[in-house]
Amino acid sequence: MDSADNISSADNLAIYIRKGGIDTITGNSSRRNFASCIVDESITQPERILEEAVYANPWLLGDFARTDIIADAVRFALCPAAVADSGLLIAGTAKRLWHDCDTDSLTVEKCSLATAAITAFDRSLSGFVSRTFPRAVLHHRLTSLIDFFASLSRPVNKIKLYVHFAGDSHVDLIAFSAAGIMMANSFDCSESADSLYFIMAAVKDMGFDPLDDELVICGNHARCEQLTETLRRYLNSVMPLLLPAPENEMPAELLFYLKDYRQ
Repeated sequence: MDSADNISSADNLAIYIRKGGIDTITGNSSRRNFASCIVDESITQPERILEEAVYANPWLLGDFARTDIIADAVRFALCPAAVADSGLLIAGTAKRLWHDCDTDSLTVEKCSLATAAITAFDRSLSGFVSRTFPRAVLHHRLTSLIDFFASLSRPVNKIKLYVHFAGDSHVDLIAFSAAGIMMANSFDCSESADSLYFIMAAVKDMGFDPLDDELVICGNHARCEQLTETLRRYLNSVMPLLLPAPENEMPAELLFYLKDYRQ
């Protein structure tokens, strides 16, 4: 990862913790910089990945105007935005979903289209973030994708399903209609056949019209290519997400923050 020689206190920082390292965007409305840091792949805990990256790149601890940290977590749920305004509702909802979540760190954030997301992060990650980045906000990676894809979608009377291949082992399915968010889920699968199964199951469950509704595919280029033609056998509109360079080389989890930094 290149050192950030020209960082100022007016700059923002977004960090995406992924398998094998982190990706970052720094900058503001007038300039931006994308960088990556690779760590030993034997390190799998997100807090350890972040710790190793910070040790190798102390500039990450700079005095940024805003710091956003994006990570994955198994326990994630969407709910009406009004839930986010009540601590009792947040705690009650989490307890009903995950009865043993007392040792987790609950976060809630409002997403696009009057929706909120509750995430139960492992306390080892949330604790490291709060100690190391005192003003940072911790986000689930799916909320970043929801906000980015929602920013691309106009409310229309059809379903738009975004299929995002994250790395080599996950497929994310996020769908919108005129009424709002229909689904946001992530599946751990590296085989094309398994990905196809989850996509077509979502198509069936949502009442996706194979002639009129739209599927947009993005993420890992090789995995996109493996399934695009197969999906076109069943669905009329299967299109790649077209982004200008260098955005098309960045992880989609960071693109919402890139858009935000341009404002």
